[in-house]
Amino acid sequence: NVEWIGSFDYSQMGKIGYKIEANPTYDAREGVVTISYDGVSTQIQFTQAGQDRPEEVKIEAPYLLGHYYGDYAGYNYNYYLVFSESDYDASGTFLREGYKFFLDIYSEERPEDYNNIRVPNGVYTFNPDNDGRAGTFLESFSIYEEYDSTGMEVAEHPYESGTLTITDDLVKLEIKFIDEPNLYVVTYSGDYSMQDRRSEAGGIY
Repeated sequence: NVEWIGSFDYSQMGKIGYKIEANPTYDAREGVVTISYDGVSTQIQFTQAGQDRPEEVKIEAPYLLGHYYGDYAGYNYNYYLVFSESDYDASGTFLREGYKFFLDIYSEERPEDYNNIRVPNGVYTFNPDNDGRAGTFLESFSIYEEYDSTGMEVAEHPYESGTLTITDDLVKLEIKFIDEPNLYVVTYSGDYSMQDRRSEAGGIY
C-alpha cells in the first residue's frame, strides 16, 4: 500500500523478493504488503526506521528579503528569498554584513498582489536537478554565504538537502550543508519585503 516497497520477484519457488527504498526522512514509516494465492490471503506489516536526526542549529532570522522575477526562463514563477542577518543595502541588494541563506524558488502560482509580493504558501524541496520544477528551490542559485562590512564574501557553504515550509504565520527552512553534519533550522515570522524585479529579468510576467 506504499510506493517505497516494490520490485517484487516471484521467480524462486516458495520465495518472494522485494526492494525497499531508503527512508529520506527522520521519522519512522509503515507499510503493508498483502499476499494472496489460491484463495488464501495474508498481510505483512513493515516498519522502517528514519534516518538518524542530526544535531539541530536553530536560528531566528531578523530579516527575510526577496526579489521576484516572474516566469523566468519561460516556466513557473521565480521567487528569490533570503533569510538574512541584515536588511537590503542602499542599492537594494542583499549584500550587507552578516549571514545569508539564499533560496532560488519556483512556484506554479503568481503573486496574489504585486504591491505586496509573497512566496505562495506550501512546501518547497531542494532540487539538485535545477530543472525549475514547481515546489522546489534550485541548487544552482541556493547557497549559504556570509559577508563583511564592505560587502565582501567571507564564507560559503553549498546545500546538500533541505525543505522550505511557508505558511501565513511562519517561514521555516530546514537545511543541511555538504561540508558539515548539522541540520540548520532557520525561521522567520512576521511581515517581509520582496522587490519586483521582473523588468530586470527581461520584461517577463
